[in-house]
Amino acid sequence: MNIIDDCKAHNLIQCADNVQRQPWYICNCCSCCCSFFNGLRKYDVQTTVVSSGFIARIDPETCANCGRCVEVCPVGAIERGPSFASVDQGMCLGCGVCAAQCPGGAIELARRPRRVYTPDDYNEKTLAMALERGKLADQLFYDPNRRSHRSLGAVINTLLKMPPVKQALAVEAVRRWFVRSIARIVVRDLDKTVQKEKERLARAGEKQP
Repeated sequence: MNIIDDCKAHNLIQCADNVQRQPWYICNCCSCCCSFFNGLRKYDVQTTVVSSGFIARIDPETCANCGRCVEVCPVGAIERGPSFASVDQGMCLGCGVCAAQCPGGAIELARRPRRVYTPDDYNEKTLAMALERGKLADQLFYDPNRRSHRSLGAVINTLLKMPPVKQALAVEAVRRWFVRSIARIVVRDLDKTVQKEKERLARAGEKQP
């Protein structure tokens, strides 16, 4: 916690693995060295690609228009106006660096109108990413040398491309339920595979003299 507090004091952008349970990492990134934030600026990405559940809001009446928030924003989402600064809500990450550095306390982090979907664990996150990129079948049926995997993968890809299915998965609640259901099946099958392998190794050990 002391490290996190120190990084926050140095205006580092604090990010974590996008899961609710057992995150794999916590990053404290600077906008000058981090390849991710450099890429956003280099390629002039004009939309939020990763975000918290919050967004920065500036109070025009208390903003002194000092420009401090403009200097520290890692993605250039804040601009100075004639009398106060403004936030591009399409780019804002909700990292809170600007709010922490505002000398007049004119910036607050408000809840986003639409809640950001956070997967439950690593398996759900991986499957959600695969679904968004049209690669879900590759995650479920990963062995191209097996005819059954090729056939089932083709069926899943075809189903996901059908208009009714695409329309249903566009609804966040349906997509979340779908991904979580598949994640439970994947974890269950993996646990069975691991248990079978343990039993096989145990039997092999018993046969040894």
